[in-house]
Amino acid sequence: MLKFNLRPILQLKGATKLIAYLFHHGFTKNKAQHLIKDQVKVIYISDIEKLCHVFNCTPNDLFAYEGSEANPLPPNSALKQLIRKPIPTVHELVNNLSLQEATDLINKLAEFKNQKT
Repeated sequence: MLKFNLRPILQLKGATKLIAYLFHHGFTKNKAQHLIKDQVKVIYISDIEKLCHVFNCTPNDLFAYEGSEANPLPPNSALKQLIRKPIPTVHELVNNLSLQEATDLINKLAEFKNQKT
């Protein structure tokens, strides 16, 4: 089943008030609620484009595929690219690091970000 994959993206970006975050970026509260609660049955291309701009992602990033044993994907299915693994939060990743290790990680992330600009 193809699903909308917005909640993990919002969490990765550090958004805590998910509906407010989308509202702040130009979505109506009603549409934001539907997007967050995975109640999307129809989505406009303009909304996909807006989400891609907000999150600096591709349309493929916005969707995930969850297979079922009753209807498995063929080995060569392009939908396999949309099977997502859970993304840990930064807090989960640094929770058990020493202060020095966390500082080193932050410095490496800053270097990485500077290389991209």
